[in-house]
Amino acid sequence: MVLRVFCGTWNVNGKKPSVRLEPWLFPDGMDAQPPDIFIVGIQEVQALTAMTAVVTDPAKGKSWNEAIRKLLKPNYYMVCFRQLVGIALLICAHRDVQVDGLLEADAGTGFLNVVGNKGGVAARFDVNGVSISCVSSHLAAHEENIAKRNQNFQDILKRATFAEPIFVEDSGNPVRDIHILDHDVVFWLGDMNYRINLPAREVMQLIDQEDWSTLARYDQLKTEMNASRVAPGFEEGSLNFAPTYKYNSDTNSYRVDEEGGIKRIPSWTDRILWRSRLGVRLLAYRRHEVFSSDHRPVSALFDIPTQMGDRGMLDDRTNPLRGVPRRRSLREDLGDWFHGQRAFDDLSLLSNEHSTEYNTINFTSQTLVLPMLTYGKRVQANLVGTHTARNATVVSIDPKTIPSWCTVYINGRIPPTTIIPAQPIDMVVSALVTKRDGTAEKLTLQGEPLFADFVLIVEGAKSGPIRVRGTYQKSCFGISLENLLWYWGPLRYKPFPSSVPQVLPKEVWLLGNSLVGSAHPFPLHSDTRGDFSSVRDQIDKGEEVHPRDHVSAALCLLAFLKELPEPALTRGDAESFSEEEAKIGIQNAAATVLNAMPSSKRNLVVYISGLFHYLPKGTDHQAVLPALAAALLQDSEDATLVIKATNLLAATPLSILYPSMVRLRRERISRTPTSSLENMAEARPDLEDLGSRAYEGRNGYRFGSQLSP
Repeated sequence: MVLRVFCGTWNVNGKKPSVRLEPWLFPDGMDAQPPDIFIVGIQEVQALTAMTAVVTDPAKGKSWNEAIRKLLKPNYYMVCFRQLVGIALLICAHRDVQVDGLLEADAGTGFLNVVGNKGGVAARFDVNGVSISCVSSHLAAHEENIAKRNQNFQDILKRATFAEPIFVEDSGNPVRDIHILDHDVVFWLGDMNYRINLPAREVMQLIDQEDWSTLARYDQLKTEMNASRVAPGFEEGSLNFAPTYKYNSDTNSYRVDEEGGIKRIPSWTDRILWRSRLGVRLLAYRRHEVFSSDHRPVSALFDIPTQMGDRGMLDDRTNPLRGVPRRRSLREDLGDWFHGQRAFDDLSLLSNEHSTEYNTINFTSQTLVLPMLTYGKRVQANLVGTHTARNATVVSIDPKTIPSWCTVYINGRIPPTTIIPAQPIDMVVSALVTKRDGTAEKLTLQGEPLFADFVLIVEGAKSGPIRVRGTYQKSCFGISLENLLWYWGPLRYKPFPSSVPQVLPKEVWLLGNSLVGSAHPFPLHSDTRGDFSSVRDQIDKGEEVHPRDHVSAALCLLAFLKELPEPALTRGDAESFSEEEAKIGIQNAAATVLNAMPSSKRNLVVYISGLFHYLPKGTDHQAVLPALAAALLQDSEDATLVIKATNLLAATPLSILYPSMVRLRRERISRTPTSSLENMAEARPDLEDLGSRAYEGRNGYRFGSQLSP
């Protein structure tokens, strides 16, 4: 039995579906056996300018969805439609075909590596015993950005995961994900934006000669795939058609500039790739003469062999959603789920030579699942193994495969470790997520999974991977001020940046409001190692911190300042203030230093200074200010430096703090797009006015308004 699949991709350049789509979706020769499945990827369903480059407009995607479904009715039904800003994926199935196990995902790789003006939309499903995943993607533009396109591809593979929660033995944490590569067949289509590395004149000559094979030798994607720098294991049909970009809209001529030269070197930006372990057959790969966009649509037609078995299983392979054909431990199963995660990084990890049964070392499982990780809290888990050789063996781990957030011990020692015959083996993995190497920021903002594939090296034996998997609880800790300002919504949930930044992180507002609203003094003498995890959870969820939690709020604020990737106050700031003070006076010196700071840091320093002035009665102000200064400096050891920074905070002119607050708050409100508030309201409807609540200061100033951007 054969499953016929149509794949089509088109960058529609923000245009409406006003032209006939039949030449693309129903090309000549397809009527004899219509497809069982239609997989259609569309890019730029909305124009990528200003706000429309970062916020999804469902109405734009809906118009294309309806236009395509209208052509396919009544013989086809919609399996799914998903849109991420301008990227859309539509899947339809013939009415006689049953589709099961549908899951969807997406990953933005545009602005800040998270916004969906670039990225991918993915889906996975099962049909006739075959597991299929597919991606509609739009990668980085411009001829020179080859490495960035490669990275976009890799980021989509890593982050567009299909979550199917189960609970891991003894941990209670849902960590089971299905990845794009964990399927029998993978289709990747879209505007991949790879160009042709030839001068425009030579490209046009080869196009006139229809010398596609010569032209293809200079295609960037072909070059990168041949060098295994992108799309490992993927295939593509021959490029036996003219480049699909860049045309004058509604014409068949490539776009030229005012002087008559080619505006963009014509290129095959629109591509369809596949990866399979079933012997998929490509029947056709072609472009179509449908006008309206500056791209031409492309399609591919495939036949996939199927063989139905028990419960829809194909041969003896395991369907990722249907369980396993034999009884195995859950930890063994997890190894299969994550098997494809890093295939694109090192294909050797998927070799049959890699196994948990090495010549002399046997572990109970090839996958180690960590407990839930939170910022700054170390967790560990272990694997137990046996050593069956007659001689002592040296065991080590390739250091390149150990990420910065974990440390590995074998029998209590950092490898290499010598194992004597018959000695039990205890491998302990200790994990700690901090601001180091940007780990916390990547896990929270970019949605990267927490995983590692250790390559075990055993003397005189085969090597193989030990897979470490975990889940990180997203937090504002360890994220730079510059990045935090773009996220109005709670970071604990799926964070999405706004097009307009805050002037101060909302987490700081929430903590400051708790301290100012409390009737109790700033808890300076509390144990600085005290537990403030509940308050951190509240601000990560965007929740108000009650004034009764002022002790935890104070500890959380000090810890937050210390855990910024870069200190808000630098040694240079404190030294400059000290030098300027002798020349122009204390307040002028403070104003000069503050105005020279980046706005993100200046606003935080000004806010902390204002917070100090409005702490409740009974606060030991002479002791609190140095503590705040030390936290901003991230240095409590250099007493001279702390004193200089303390004087800077104390000298911050009230003219900077207050008279401009109302004006700047009005600017903030007028500039805040409705979409950013809507994004917050979708996650937490009670947070629509987050950051604008105010508290009365002792002199009648309203504390809690926004500061200058």
